[in-house]
Amino acid sequence: MKAKELLNLEPGKPERIENLEEDMVNLHEVWSELHKIWQIVEEPKDQTVAQVPIKKLETSISEARQKINELPAKFSTYAPVDAMKEKL
Repeated sequence: MKAKELLNLEPGKPERIENLEEDMVNLHEVWSELHKIWQIVEEPKDQTVAQVPIKKLETSISEARQKINELPAKFSTYAPVDAMKEKL
C-alpha cells in the first residue's frame, strides 16, 4: 500500500484480484476437461491407419463432440473450447 502511495498510484480493488483468481481456476478446469476430450480423439493415433476401424474413429469423434457439448456453460466463453469445437 505504501509503495502505491509513493508512486501516486490508486490502491487496487480486491474484487479484481478475486475475479482474476476465479478466472485462473476456471481456465485450469477448461484445459483439464479439454485434455480429457482430446485423449479420446488421440487414442487411435498410436495405431497404423490400417489397424484403426473407421467405425472406431467415428465413435471417438462423436464421443468427443458429445463431451465438449456437455461442458458447463461457463466454459463456453473460453476460446480454447471454441477452437476444440471447430477441430471436431
